Amino acid sequence: MKKKNVDMVEPEETTEEITIKNNNKKGLIVTICAAAILIIGLVFAYTKLLNPKSVFVKTVNKGYDKLEKKLDKYLSDSKEERAILLSGDFKFSMDADENLVDEDSKKMFEEFAKLKLIEKIGIDTKNKEMLMNYRYAYDNEDIFNIGAYVKNEKMFIELKNVYDKYIEYPMNKVSTGDKKSNIEKDDIKYFLSKTKDAIVNNMKSKDFKQSGEKIKTDKKTIKTTKITYGLSEKSATELALNFYKTVYKDSKYIKILAKMSDTKESEIKKNIKESIDSTEEVVKEGKLNKDVKVRFGVLVKGITKKHVGFIFETADKAKLVYYKNGKNVDFRLSKENKDVLKSSTKDDKTVITLVANNGQELEINVDKSVKGNITTYEYELSAQGARLSGKVVIDKVKENKDGSGETKISADISMMGLITFKVTGNFKVEFVDKLNLPDTSNSIKYENLTESDLEKINEKMNNSKGLSLFTNMFGSGEQEVVY
Repeated sequence: MKKKNVDMVEPEETTEEITIKNNNKKGLIVTICAAAILIIGLVFAYTKLLNPKSVFVKTVNKGYDKLEKKLDKYLSDSKEERAILLSGDFKFSMDADENLVDEDSKKMFEEFAKLKLIEKIGIDTKNKEMLMNYRYAYDNEDIFNIGAYVKNEKMFIELKNVYDKYIEYPMNKVSTGDKKSNIEKDDIKYFLSKTKDAIVNNMKSKDFKQSGEKIKTDKKTIKTTKITYGLSEKSATELALNFYKTVYKDSKYIKILAKMSDTKESEIKKNIKESIDSTEEVVKEGKLNKDVKVRFGVLVKGITKKHVGFIFETADKAKLVYYKNGKNVDFRLSKENKDVLKSSTKDDKTVITLVANNGQELEINVDKSVKGNITTYEYELSAQGARLSGKVVIDKVKENKDGSGETKISADISMMGLITFKVTGNFKVEFVDKLNLPDTSNSIKYENLTESDLEKINEKMNNSKGLSLFTNMFGSGEQEVVY
C-alpha cells in the first residue's frame, strides 16, 4: 500500500494574534525610546544642570537674586539722594564690689560718671560735603572739642575754644569728568548683575572640583558636597582676561561705569583695552604657574543640590567653613586640620571658641532675646579660670522705613562680678536735604601757621579746664596733648 503524501499546513494567524504582536513591538519601541530620552535627559541634566560648574553658577545666581531684591528695596526706599546725619551722646560709669573699694575709690567712680562723649557725622555725596564733630567733656568742661568740615574740595579743622580760626588742610581734587548724571537704580542693578555674569560665566569647568565634605557641628557630623573653584596664577589671569573682554563689548556697562567713576567713556574703554592687551601678552608667554593656591566655593546637600554653606581653602591647609541650617549656623576656621576659631549659633544662643597656638581656649557665650523693639545680648567670656560677663541692650525707640530713627544703647562689662564698667547713650540717624556747615571764611592754611601759633594751640589744649579737672582726678604727673 502506497503512503500518501500529506502536506503540513501551518495554521493561519488570527487577526487578534497579529494585533497583539504588533502592539508588543510598538511597546518595545516606545520603551526603548523612553529609555533613550531618559538617558539623554540624565546626561543633559548632569552636563548642564548638575555638573560642578552649573551647580556653582546656579547657587551664585540664586544668592544674587536674593541680594538684588534687598538692594531693590533699599534703592526704592532711598528715592531722593539726601545727606545722612549720624549723631550720638554717650556717658560712662564704673562700680565695684563694696568689699573692694574705699571712700577714695567711690569718689573716683562718681567723678568718672561726669565723662561724656558727643559726636556728629554727616555725609552728603551729592554735594561732596562732610562734617565730623567730636566733643569729649568732663563735668561739662571740654577735654577736647574738634570739628572737621569738607566743602569745595577743601577740608577745614575747627579747634573750639582753642583757636579762633579754621585751619585749612589741602585735599586732592575730585575728578568731575564730562558727565554729572545721577546714577539710576536700574544702572546699579545692571552693573552688579553684569559684573557677576562676567565673572562666573568665564570660569572654566576644568577648574571646578567636586568632593564630599563633612561638617562638624557641636552634636553631629553632617555630610555635604563641596563644589570649589581653583585659583592658580594661570586660571586667575585667564579669568581676568575673559572678564575684561566681556565687559569691553558691553557699551551699556561702559557707560554706567563712566557715570559711576565720573570718568569719560573713552577713558574707560582705553583702560580696559590696555588691560586686555597686557594680560594677553602674559598669557601668551605661557609661563603662568598652574598650581592651585586658593579654592573657594559652595556646600550643597541632596539630589537637588540645596545650598547650605560656603567654603574657602588655601594650599597651606587653611580652611574656612560656613554652614547654615535654618536659623542654626556653624562657622569654623582651621589651619592644618586644627581649629583656630569655631562658632555655633542655635536658637539665639551663640558659642564662640578661639584656640591659641598652645591649645588654650577662650570661650564666648552670647544669648540673644527680643521683646518688642528691645534686643538684648547677654555674654560671657571665660579663659583659664578668668571670667568677663555683661549685657548689651538696643532699644529702637523710633524706626522709619527709610532707615532713619532713634536708638538707645547700653552696654556693660563685669570682671568676675567684682568691677563693672558701663556705657549708655542715644544714637540718631537722620536724612536731610543739606548739611548745616559753618562759615569757614575766617580760615588760615595749615602751612601758614607759625611756630608761635602751634605753641599757643598746644598750650591752650593742655590747659583746658576739662583736661585739667580730668588729670587732677585720675592722673598723676604732667599730661600733654601735642597738636
